[in-house]
Amino acid sequence: MAGRGVTKIDQGSTDTSGIFRTTIVTLGGVQYTLRELSVKENDACVAAAKQPDGSFDGRTMMRFMVLKSVVEPKMSDTALLELPQRLYLRFCDVVSDLNADDDVESDAEFAEDQDEAKNA
Repeated sequence: MAGRGVTKIDQGSTDTSGIFRTTIVTLGGVQYTLRELSVKENDACVAAAKQPDGSFDGRTMMRFMVLKSVVEPKMSDTALLELPQRLYLRFCDVVSDLNADDDVESDAEFAEDQDEAKNA
């Protein structure tokens, strides 16, 4: 998306160990590992989604969040933009679930949501 007038964000840490929640999903016949974002990465996505006129583009923010969440295999901005809409929306669901507050959703509920995404 950097080539489309949007600020490029560095991939950041792809360490999937420790306290970051991760999940593995198969979408479009490809197995992906995704992880939740750090506060710093989320802030970078927010900043990148601000438009020159000061407005905020939520779609752009979600695209950056998806790109930063995908650990393996890496996904380029071009590949993301070429996904069928239904697969893109599944990625959005998974990323949103990964970054949800643990008090709102237990780990068991999160796992159940991911099982549903895998079967989609």
